[in-house]
Amino acid sequence: MEFASLKTTQKGDIGEEIVKHILRKKGATVYKPADENNSHLIDFIAIKNKTATAIDIKTKPKREYYNDTGIDFADFVTYIALNQSIRVAIFFVDEKQKAIYGNYLDELIKPIYLDNAYPLISDATLVKVIYFPLCNMKKIHSLTNEQCTQISELSGRNNKYDKE
Repeated sequence: MEFASLKTTQKGDIGEEIVKHILRKKGATVYKPADENNSHLIDFIAIKNKTATAIDIKTKPKREYYNDTGIDFADFVTYIALNQSIRVAIFFVDEKQKAIYGNYLDELIKPIYLDNAYPLISDATLVKVIYFPLCNMKKIHSLTNEQCTQISELSGRNNKYDKE
């Protein structure tokens, strides 16, 4: 199956388009990788006021029983390395919270203790995940009901992930 035809890719594309539109409305110029039909390191680079930021979008809701959300640890390691040369920001498009939130990587990794010590690394699933608390993130936009429905229709999330 081609990368572009995967449901997860289609769901991610919706989130990326929403965020790109918001950033452009705020005056940023957005540059995407030329080869959009394959997996890529980041989703795009946004430049505003002569400052470039590498941006990755995760179109997924927060965990159900925790005020956090996470990314694959392997991606995190890549972002940390990239953050040495260009500032990295990660945004989450959350159809259940009807919101887009996120922050720069250096803000997401600031240690904090809530119900757990964050950032929290878990290898309880097949993929090692690092979780960040929502309190380390900024809400940047609200989603419409139509956008949430469109994203939900492509969701492949299982309840196990939500409850961990």
